[in-house]
Amino acid sequence: MRLKVVMVMREDQPPLSEEDRQGFHDFWDAIVCPGGVWDLEQVTRELIDYEHLLGEVPKVYGEITGGLMSKPHYYADDVIKGPR
Repeated sequence: MRLKVVMVMREDQPPLSEEDRQGFHDFWDAIVCPGGVWDLEQVTRELIDYEHLLGEVPKVYGEITGGLMSKPHYYADDVIKGPR
């Protein structure tokens, strides 16, 4: 089954910067767009992995910082140094 992918800009989000867009392509193209075609199965696998990380990373961060830092998007160096 082939899916048609349509890119839609949400009105409540600012557009991506050119730097972010380039960073996305540099990192993800070979993983989720082999040959220039989106591989929906691979995108799904990557999102499942990301969901797992979003659930597990806060547990580790919370343990390291005594429960003071648990958001998964903290920089690792900040978590290692601990809250100030």
